[in-house]
Amino acid sequence: MRSKKYSDSFKEQVVKEAVEVRNNAAIARKYGISASVVAKWIKNSSIETPMDKMRSNAVGNKKKELLSDFKEVDKIEEQNIKLKKLIGDKELEIEILRELIKKKNLPLPPR
Repeated sequence: MRSKKYSDSFKEQVVKEAVEVRNNAAIARKYGISASVVAKWIKNSSIETPMDKMRSNAVGNKKKELLSDFKEVDKIEEQNIKLKKLIGDKELEIEILRELIKKKNLPLPPR
């Protein structure tokens, strides 16, 4: 069986109709061609289908979520660094006070 050659303008028209109607089989019957051929033309075309739009929106949303997550992680890391510094300062202060108490020969409070 020999395959038929269709013009680019015909393929474009069929693809546009199939995307608008969202029913490859109906358009294929209308033009007397196979639904799988219509699907292949749609896949190879540059026309964005509703499914393509949904996928690109989902990818865009994922990128926004990841960016948001990275910003939140950065904020948490900054807060963590500040808290570690604060704990270090407090430990140093406690150690200095313990040394002062030892020098005055006062009994140390239990740890």
